[in-house]
Amino acid sequence: MRRCVFILTIAAVIMITGLYADNRLIIYHGNYGMVNEVIELSLRRGLNEYTYDRIPTGMMDNTVMLLPVVKDAFRVQSQGLLVETRRFAHLLRNEMNREIEVATTDGSILTGEFFYFDNTLIGLRDKNRGNTIFIRTNEIRNYVLKSEDLQYQTQPHLSWTLQSERAGQELANLTYLTSGLSWSGIYKAVWEGDNLNLEILANITNNTDIDYENINISLVAGDPKKLAQPQYMDNYRKMGMGYEADMAMQSAPASPQFTAEELGDYHIYSYSAPIDFRHAETKQIRLFAPKVIEPEVYYEYLTNSRSVLIRMKIINDEKSGLGIPLPRGTIQVYQSTDDDTDALNFVGEDNVEQRPINEEWIISPGNAFDIVAETKTLETRRPARNVTENDMSVTVKNRSKETKSILVTHYIRGDWTIQRQNHQHERVDANRIEFRKELRPDEEYEFTWTERIEH
Repeated sequence: MRRCVFILTIAAVIMITGLYADNRLIIYHGNYGMVNEVIELSLRRGLNEYTYDRIPTGMMDNTVMLLPVVKDAFRVQSQGLLVETRRFAHLLRNEMNREIEVATTDGSILTGEFFYFDNTLIGLRDKNRGNTIFIRTNEIRNYVLKSEDLQYQTQPHLSWTLQSERAGQELANLTYLTSGLSWSGIYKAVWEGDNLNLEILANITNNTDIDYENINISLVAGDPKKLAQPQYMDNYRKMGMGYEADMAMQSAPASPQFTAEELGDYHIYSYSAPIDFRHAETKQIRLFAPKVIEPEVYYEYLTNSRSVLIRMKIINDEKSGLGIPLPRGTIQVYQSTDDDTDALNFVGEDNVEQRPINEEWIISPGNAFDIVAETKTLETRRPARNVTENDMSVTVKNRSKETKSILVTHYIRGDWTIQRQNHQHERVDANRIEFRKELRPDEEYEFTWTERIEH
């Protein structure tokens, strides 16, 4: 089973990568994304060594691929990630048997041939005086290394051995997954009369430690399966030391706006113009053209609760003004004031799960102020040892100036029947019934029923 998951994951990455021969961030829900960067290689005929150090700390090392833009321009012979950044202890050991200078915490300057080191002590030979000096490392304030051939790699980096049949400049797609990229939908709705004026934005965030300039953006709606794995810098910090990871090679043959396309079971929204996207930056970009929709507005009271919920029901189809695949995110609902200022009042917000076309979407932005409801159990009887009868009452009051559609939802557990009622109920499922009624301005209504429950 693991083999199947691995093959499908790699195939999906290759398939998506093949769509783009440009610098692109493909961002998924779940705080991760795929980076596709086009890099230029200067190759000679035969074997070539190449390194690359512009990589984020959240890079997932076993997802790295380097693919030629021109097919068969080169072949990857081996690939590796070096997280070891040549810690100072390693650098110091390379100076063995060479002259160094140290300044101690008491102000002394000592020079000599470096011949001993064990992390707590260093040893110097003063050839002129014939002295041997041992100094505790915690008493050293500064080192001066005099070699001219110091090689100090300051950044973790990727490295490849590449086989090329010809010399020249070649373009390659560098692709990998990384954490630190995220996106969600932001729905801003203004409630005016019977309509919602809806603006749908993409909220994208970059926390990769990398600044991306002139980068194209694609957003994926859906949930590709991705196995949990450590990030290389997490390993580095936990171990307190560097390590080199050899990775298995993979090979594979108008105004800016988003355009939507399907890829298998996912939807991809691609922005039509490149942008600059800096580390720690969040951008909001219009995802679709503004929509005007007419939701079915009603008010739901859950028995024994203290408030009445505002509900807005929408069918995601063209008739409603939508008919587009909706990504998950958050909707914020505002309402115009009654004066001439055109000011907006915040009504509330709700989470939005992804909604395919033709599916129902119910928004619950908050509680109604002018709808009041109360539940009472008028009487409870036990006509038999395993039977309970409850006489129930729900009073709903519409204190607004408009007619409101009211839904009363009541949950019952056990083997139950409704014996007497003053308003017809609907049995929704094994544990739920509903009552519906239109209430005129300042109208009150009392729903009553008797429920018989066998235990």
